[in-house]
Amino acid sequence: MEGRVFKLREFTCSPPKGSSKGVDFVQTMSKITLRHVLKKEVESFTANDFTVEMSCWELRVRVEGHKELDEHLAALNGDLYADVRRELSWWTVEREASGNTVFTVQLAKKEHKAWTTLWKIGTNHHRKSHFGWTAQQKAPMKKAEEVLAKIKPGKPEEKETFVINRENLCAGLEDGQDDAVATFRIHFDKHALDKACEKVCLGNLFGVDVMERYFKVFIRGDEKSPILLGELHGPVIPEKTRWEIVKAVLPSDPEDEDEAPQQQQQRSALQPHQQGRRIGAQANVPQYVSCLQITLTKAKPGKKPWPKILNENVQALEREAAPMIEELCAAKAIRAPSPDRTDWKPEDHSKENKTKGDNCFKKNEWRDASVYYTRAINHTPDDYKLYSNRSVCYTKLKKYDKALQDAHKCISLNQSWPKAYFRQGQALRGLQRWEDAINAFAEGRFRDPKNPDWAREIDKTEDERDKWDEEMREQRRLKREADMTQELNEATLVAEREAMATVAEQALKAGKSRKEAGEL
Repeated sequence: MEGRVFKLREFTCSPPKGSSKGVDFVQTMSKITLRHVLKKEVESFTANDFTVEMSCWELRVRVEGHKELDEHLAALNGDLYADVRRELSWWTVEREASGNTVFTVQLAKKEHKAWTTLWKIGTNHHRKSHFGWTAQQKAPMKKAEEVLAKIKPGKPEEKETFVINRENLCAGLEDGQDDAVATFRIHFDKHALDKACEKVCLGNLFGVDVMERYFKVFIRGDEKSPILLGELHGPVIPEKTRWEIVKAVLPSDPEDEDEAPQQQQQRSALQPHQQGRRIGAQANVPQYVSCLQITLTKAKPGKKPWPKILNENVQALEREAAPMIEELCAAKAIRAPSPDRTDWKPEDHSKENKTKGDNCFKKNEWRDASVYYTRAINHTPDDYKLYSNRSVCYTKLKKYDKALQDAHKCISLNQSWPKAYFRQGQALRGLQRWEDAINAFAEGRFRDPKNPDWAREIDKTEDERDKWDEEMREQRRLKREADMTQELNEATLVAEREAMATVAEQALKAGKSRKEAGEL
């Protein structure tokens, strides 16, 4: 139906709901909500009368000062099926219109997965005792999240605050299609994703809006700067859209899309695994990362693939500038009027893309800037400054191999330009090739001796090298200690077995039966 928006905000899971020992629950991949109708013995108490304690693995509920009532709240006490995040969980006591007093607890899951039940069955690993053979093997200190702490009542206000931007989070994008579906897969930088998930659950980080001909993917709290936004080549069935978090091999860099667009059009719908990726001198080394996979169902299945799945509006993807998806539908056009490029020379195309790259560069949008610089390079491959600019972007994105390649290309085009050696030194330092980095900075200083930045960069590189060497020495020391501890444990175990064998042998000589000797 034209104008209807299908919105995805939660990752569903199986079972979606259930009941355990009188406690009903509903769940998504990111949270599980408990609902328990209180017995008449405790239904008259208010939220202020209850004490709720929670750790990452345990829930305890009682009426303060009334230990005799604990048995009536037993259904709400126990070890949880899996770990939760206490700081994102909450509880309330409310009286419903039916007259029932309902105790509600919402638990934020620590891991993005479904629970098969509510309570842990069997021994909880958090309760296991630790036995150390030596003083160095003493029991580890418990983390704060593992210790019970009181939780105040009240449901927090539902608001979406800024967590992270797409430039820092997104590491790669793939799309594919077959006769029936079109699929997008957005790959994430592991460190950035871990940092974002310190504030919210993974399942609450993204949003997807789908219309029959329009599509939008965004980070919640940053909706005006979406990851994807545009018009689909053909109609889809919005309510059949599926999404999930999967592990997959990191794809090639986004600028490769410009180098071989025909390969993209021929690609089939994505599978949960991909081919290996070349990293440095190693070929076909799989780099599995978390990614968001979204599958759209085509309204008109056919064997002829769409020439392009999504026509993106580049201007709408500028930071804080994207419209709502409904506005795209109303406008019936998402691309701004383009200039007449009929008589443009390669230099004109390069200048246009360089300007866009510079704008992204100024806003620290390194990934987008690198894409624009790549497009500019495709038009003017002998412009050494473009390689220098893209090298900076790759360094900021921690793609030091590519940053070094661009620095080398820049030097080959203009050996007398000092800044090229600055880029080379930064890339080499990122690769922890300390001496090579120092030599690169020294080469630049030879060409630009009055610039004080060279000395600072050399000092910084030497400091990082010394710190790295110290960390390596400490790691080697810890490994030696661990190896010695393991050898001691193995020697102790062998000695115990030999002692047991000696005792059993002596028992047999003393006339004991084999069964009696074995019990010794």
